[in-house]
Amino acid sequence: MINSAAIENAIYFGNNGEIDLLTGSMAPSRFNQTVKRDIDLAKRNGGLLTIISLRIDVPRLIKNKYLNQPIEQVKSDLESFLIKINFELKLILRSSDCISRVSVTGFWILINSANEENLSLLLDRITNLFPESIKLEVVQRLKDQDQFDWYEIIDKKHFVG
Repeated sequence: MINSAAIENAIYFGNNGEIDLLTGSMAPSRFNQTVKRDIDLAKRNGGLLTIISLRIDVPRLIKNKYLNQPIEQVKSDLESFLIKINFELKLILRSSDCISRVSVTGFWILINSANEENLSLLLDRITNLFPESIKLEVVQRLKDQDQFDWYEIIDKKHFVG
């Protein structure tokens, strides 16, 4: 039987400092620079910032679709799915929003100035694109919250939750 740790260890995860080499999404270091810049802007103009954490629910996918498949097939399918996620998200995000692959099976999406209604619509679109195969968490930046404190909350939801 395939376990999720074996799959996650097999999936390609690397970047060149600018982009993720598998998906083409923004590399984490560049994403961090963008977040820092946007936090500085939000402090000056009172803008809202939100990060959506999106992770593939690997155990659920294995249970529902890949229970008796060879690990190479599962790896290949999940890498293709990661590429698809990035491509599909770029189609529905605004140019001011950005996406970074921050973990083997997950992305963070930075959303600028999203009110509750627009954010809810975006989450519905994402959920409809990838039903039953992803986990979403939304963390809005609190006024005067620094990047480190904000990331600490997001990390707990993305990597632990």
